[in-house]
Amino acid sequence: DKRAMPSRTPPKRRPLRTPPRLGTNKVADMELAYTIGLTATASGSIACSPATGSIAYPAGCMVVVYNILHDRQQYFSTKGVQKAISCVAFPTGRSTVTGYVAAGETGHQPAVLVWDTRTSQVCATLKGHKYGIMSVAFSANGKHIISAGIEHDGQICIWEWKSGLQLMRQKLSDPVRALACSNNGATFATVGPRGHFTFWSFGGDPSGGSLPAEARPADLGAELRGGDFAAVAFSARKAAGDPAP
Repeated sequence: DKRAMPSRTPPKRRPLRTPPRLGTNKVADMELAYTIGLTATASGSIACSPATGSIAYPAGCMVVVYNILHDRQQYFSTKGVQKAISCVAFPTGRSTVTGYVAAGETGHQPAVLVWDTRTSQVCATLKGHKYGIMSVAFSANGKHIISAGIEHDGQICIWEWKSGLQLMRQKLSDPVRALACSNNGATFATVGPRGHFTFWSFGGDPSGGSLPAEARPADLGAELRGGDFAAVAFSARKAAGDPAP
């Protein structure tokens, strides 16, 4: 006798779920709560504010300003296409210009950016370098910003940052790792590998649209000649003549 085979009903398929779109409110409403870590690569990647004691450092494409006393972070970034931040700077202690932080970008056609820390708004975008910025610094009076490009860029620039005017751009034969401004406002220094240690003296009238700077190599002596310098700073005490770094 042939036995009847039971019929098998195919299992029902569950409907596929539609994946959420990236443009939904759940993504748009996300806010940065805290950053852990930093992307500092050189001495110019960290700066301390003489006015508040806060510390600035890069974290990817944004600048973090950390208030140590209140354990609070502020975040500064640009809109649109963002580039990684390589260096940061605050106005010096002698400057009457306060409440700002500057940063230099990496990559092609980078900019020196200045934010107002009270409003978190970008108040200056300075473009003149080609391949990345290694170090930035405010002048003693806070009116100018000095920026040094990476080795492939090889340029040093002086800006009147509030007006966006570029006062000087000069090609260098030696790479720059760091720069610093003196407290007397008349000198800044650049350092780098292969014994690069140079003092720059401001000259000329900036009202004419230019601010040339005269370069003078530092007297390093036989022991330091040819050394590899990664950072530079001027002492806070004002001495006679050019202050020694």
